[in-house]
Amino acid sequence: MSRLKVPDSPALFLIIATAISAVSLFLHVIAPARSLGTEVALGYVPVLLGCAAMWLCIMAWRNTTHKLLVSLYTIALAPFAFSYPAWVAFIWILYISGRYKGPMP
Repeated sequence: MSRLKVPDSPALFLIIATAISAVSLFLHVIAPARSLGTEVALGYVPVLLGCAAMWLCIMAWRNTTHKLLVSLYTIALAPFAFSYPAWVAFIWILYISGRYKGPMP
């Protein structure tokens, strides 16, 4: 039985990870929760999609020569991949470092 050969292109892995992250981020808009079952699914599906996106980023990191750039892109993509608003993550980072003194979300 022959296996399907997937290209080892880091750019392809990052493009697919970005698309998965966009779906994860906008999942609540695409499929609004109308019942308890869909609300539970909408709570767990972004976590699974985020894990898939991070796995693709790791595969891209393994196959690239620009490991620092892929690492930085993965760090920037992570909040979106797990459907966590990035601005909240940045506010928490600034708050922990002592540079943000405003109201918390």
